[in-house]
Amino acid sequence: MSNINSSSEDLKKLDIEKFTSYLENHGWKRVSHPNKNIRLFQGPNDDTGSPLELILPINLTLKDSFLRLSETINSLSVVNDESPNLIIQQISRTTTKKKELHRDAKLLFDKGFELHHQDKTGEAKKYFKQAIDLDPQVLGILNNRLMESLATIGEWERVITAMRFILEIKPDYEIARTNLAIAYMKAGDVKVEESNIEHGVEYYIAALSIKPPQDIEIMCKNNLAHAYTKIGIKEFQLSNNTNDFKQIEQHLKDSLRYMFRACGWKSDQITRRNLGLAHACLAELYFPRNPEDVIYHLKQAEDVGLIDPELINDYGLALALTNNLDEAIWTFERALRLSPNDEAIKFNLKIVKEIQSKIENNENSKTQNIEELKLLNETLNLNPKKIEKPFVDLNYLEPANYQFNQAA
Repeated sequence: MSNINSSSEDLKKLDIEKFTSYLENHGWKRVSHPNKNIRLFQGPNDDTGSPLELILPINLTLKDSFLRLSETINSLSVVNDESPNLIIQQISRTTTKKKELHRDAKLLFDKGFELHHQDKTGEAKKYFKQAIDLDPQVLGILNNRLMESLATIGEWERVITAMRFILEIKPDYEIARTNLAIAYMKAGDVKVEESNIEHGVEYYIAALSIKPPQDIEIMCKNNLAHAYTKIGIKEFQLSNNTNDFKQIEQHLKDSLRYMFRACGWKSDQITRRNLGLAHACLAELYFPRNPEDVIYHLKQAEDVGLIDPELINDYGLALALTNNLDEAIWTFERALRLSPNDEAIKFNLKIVKEIQSKIENNENSKTQNIEELKLLNETLNLNPKKIEKPFVDLNYLEPANYQFNQAA
């Protein structure tokens, strides 16, 4: 029998999928190979006991495609004791297994979708699972069909249910897992915009728990910061609606807690400033009755980058009221460097320096020094910075910024 050469016109008419089905129908087993441009098959053993191997190109556009085809057909001719032309004819008449499987899988898929619409989810899953076992591409079709029918109308709760449905069938299907995370995010966006912020936060946390891709994780953390910022602003506003000290204190503490969480999820200039201002609000509340608390909160405000001469002046006042005169002087001087023309800061610095000088020069008795310090409350310019509308809201990432994944 004569061999076929790589320039034969008959080779150009061959279909790689049909050739693959022909080999598999005749007992050749496809095995993995590091070269992604070929398909490797193993068949009967040779005289040494090693399996014979045949190679097909993945398509007919590669440089050596027709050379590989001619070599494989000529080898088959020897193994089957048939002419190359007869083998080519048999390949051409082969029905691809892929087409047969796709037809059967489609029937099972359609039945599953019919049951799904009838809310017979248990039965539907069985049909979908059988369809996917026959043809893995059905999984992508199912994902796309569910997304098209639900996501376009904003039914995020049903999208969540649908993606869970797919993951129950195929737990390692990453496209559905990513879509589930996005659906949680979109549901969270809706709740936040409806002012049901706590529920929105739950959805965002659920999205993060899925371990989504990095870009979605970043968006989710941003929106969590946005949600907590909104709650923090709400608590601050509530503190202005009452004259009861304890209620004001609780609202401001809650505001601080939420600003802290916002900064934890997304630490940027806005969230750090909001956190600093939340500390400053409590410092204002405690001034001058609890100077130790004022010192604590204004230190925290500076730590997160809130540098303001008026707040530094308030810090100096609190230090003076706790008899930390050296630190108070240094603090007033810092404030004055930031705001050289501030008369209140100049006045406070002058008074504390005068008292400090008297103490150092022993101009007063110990009793007189104590009395001088007690008079600080009456002498210093005790007008702490008034914080009215301090906070800046964050923008959440619009839903258009993240799209659902579709299977190819």
